[in-house]
Amino acid sequence: MKAKLFIPVVAGMLLFAGCSNKEEAASPKKASEQSEVKTELTAVSLKNFGNKRLEVTTKAKGTDVKYAYYIHKDNKAFKKISYSKDSSLKFPLKESGRYKVRVFAKGSDDKKVVKSTNAVNVVIDDKDKKDK
Repeated sequence: MKAKLFIPVVAGMLLFAGCSNKEEAASPKKASEQSEVKTELTAVSLKNFGNKRLEVTTKAKGTDVKYAYYIHKDNKAFKKISYSKDSSLKFPLKESGRYKVRVFAKGSDDKKVVKSTNAVNVVIDDKDKKDK
């Protein structure tokens, strides 16, 4: 009689022990992972203001996004600007050339994304150089 009672009790204990809170403890982490927005550059643009300065504007999705800028002149890296929270950049012009900017973004997910602007031509004549 004791054996008949003992087996269902042990089976019930094993079944009950298998229903732990491990899944519940893991679910808040999964929820936070799902709510974290993937870092994405949605738009980058480059404007030339009177051959005096370049202005880059950036739009991105993500959490705690930081931006780095590589300014290219005549298809060569000309100036590198480290990561910061600035989503726009103003760069004074001193030389003629064909400029474009590669924008790097990284967010709290630590994934880097890159997007390049269209190229713009800059012509600085001798008069403008003397003014600077």
